[in-house]
Amino acid sequence: HRGMEVRARILQAVTSPLITAAACGLVLFLVVELVFPKFVGLYDQMDLTFPLISRLVFGAVQFLNHPLTLTFMGASLVAAVIYRRAIRSLLLEGLFRLPWMRPMMGKILCASLCETFVFLHQDGVPIQRAFQMIISNTTLDHHRVRLEQSKKLLISTGSLAESMYSIDYFPSFFHHMLVVGEETGGLDKLL
Repeated sequence: HRGMEVRARILQAVTSPLITAAACGLVLFLVVELVFPKFVGLYDQMDLTFPLISRLVFGAVQFLNHPLTLTFMGASLVAAVIYRRAIRSLLLEGLFRLPWMRPMMGKILCASLCETFVFLHQDGVPIQRAFQMIISNTTLDHHRVRLEQSKKLLISTGSLAESMYSIDYFPSFFHHMLVVGEETGGLDKLL
C-alpha cells in the first residue's frame, strides 16, 4: 500500500512538469511553424544583412519547417512511444554508468529493494521467492545481473548480508545493517 502511495506521489510530481514542457513545446512548434516563416519571408524581400545569430535562427527555422524534418520528427515521436520501455531502459543504464550518478541510483535501488523485501516478508513470502520476484520486475539489466548473483550467493551461504556484498553500489551502511539484522533476528524491522 505504501509503495503505491509513493508511486502516486512520484507520478503526480512528474506529471505537472511534463504537461508544462508539452505546452511549451507546442507553443514553440506553433511559433516556428506559423510565425517565423512570415518574418523570414518578409526579411528575405528587404535584402538586409543580418547579424550571425539572426541568420542562424532563420536557418534553423527553415530547417525545422522542411517537410523531411517534420516527417523525421513525427516518425521519431511514434518510435519513442512504441519503444518507450527500451528507451527508458537505455537511459537508465546510461545514467547508471555515470560515476556521479551511480551512488544516487544505488541508494534509490537499495531503498526500493528494502521496501519490497519488507512488504513481501510481512506477507509471508520466503526470502528466495521475494528475491526472484524483485529480479523479474527490475528494469535495469546491470542491476538484474547483480541481483541474480546475490540470489545464488544467498542460496549457497544462507545469509542475506553475505549475498548483498556483491552489490557494491548499495550504500555501505545497508550492508552493515543487514549483518546486524541477521545477528539480532530483527531483519524486517531494520529493512
